[in-house]
Amino acid sequence: MENQKINSAQRNKGNWMIALERVEYVLWYPEDGAILRGLRENRKPKKMSRRRLAKLLIEKGIECSHQNIQKIEDGLTKTAPVKLLESICKEMGYSLHEILPMIFVGPTLGDSTENKRFDNNH
Repeated sequence: MENQKINSAQRNKGNWMIALERVEYVLWYPEDGAILRGLRENRKPKKMSRRRLAKLLIEKGIECSHQNIQKIEDGLTKTAPVKLLESICKEMGYSLHEILPMIFVGPTLGDSTENKRFDNNH
C-alpha cells in the first residue's frame, strides 16, 4: 500500500494553472501588443482611436493615457496590468482571452523548459 501513495511533489510535477484573478501583472510581448492593436484597429462597426479608448477608460475611473496604450500595443512594456488589459478589452467589446494566450506554469519558475506559453487553440 505504501508504494501506491503519491506524494504532493510527484502529483505536481506536471503543469498547473493560476486563476487570472490572482495575477496582477502578466509578461507582455510585442506579439501581444500587435494582437491588441489589431483588435482595436479592426473593431466593428468602426475603429477606435487610442485617444478615444483612453478617454472611455478615464470616464470609468481607470487611469490610462493614449501614450500608455501605445506603449502596450508597441510592446515597449515588459509587463502589463491584468486589470488594465481587462478594461481595455471590455471597452472595445472583447474579452481578455482574445489577447492573452493560456499560460501554463511548471513547478519551477526559473526553469524555462518547464514554463510553456500556448495560444488559445491548444
